[in-house]
Amino acid sequence: FVDGEANLFRQPQEDQRDITPDRRREIQANLFAAALLMPEDAVRSEWKKWRSVDALARKFNVSAAAMGMRVAQLGLD
Repeated sequence: FVDGEANLFRQPQEDQRDITPDRRREIQANLFAAALLMPEDAVRSEWKKWRSVDALARKFNVSAAAMGMRVAQLGLD
């Protein structure tokens, strides 16, 4: 399964000098997990139906916080 093009090395808005190698790996792991558990095409499709972070979180069996971040990451909010 391919979620689409993802830059697993992109960084959040933190100061790049403050990011340790461990933090960089954590960021990459979080991006990978989001793409695996909440595939872009599926989230976009379900968002059109529900338009609710809570409903999508239940459907994908993830926390509302995780789904909220994924929805924002995909520009759906």
